[in-house]
Amino acid sequence: MLKLTMKFLRNRAGNVSLIYALTLPMLIFATGMAIDYGRSAQVRTKLNGAVDSAVLAGLTPAMLQQTPIVAKAAVVAMFNGQISDVHGLAPGSVSIAVTVGVSPTNALVRNVTANYSA
Repeated sequence: MLKLTMKFLRNRAGNVSLIYALTLPMLIFATGMAIDYGRSAQVRTKLNGAVDSAVLAGLTPAMLQQTPIVAKAAVVAMFNGQISDVHGLAPGSVSIAVTVGVSPTNALVRNVTANYSA
């Protein structure tokens, strides 16, 4: 028995297969994590672009002629329209908070800020 055990311990055949079998779960996990991170970065980029375009829509010359309430509604509508084609978002999982500020000295100066959470 001892001789068989020593022969088994000295045998080096199949080491690559053993190491591969031990590291395979970690490789699969790392690959899945890289795919998930890449997808979340892609969705975040699309959401950032949507909020940027929505804020700019609230600052168009036509919107500067409207009341801040109308501009706020336009920003929210533009954002919701932009994110409607983003795949991977559950309906109703994204909310946006918009603030429209008007300068007290010049009615054509407006500040629009928007924050979203997803």
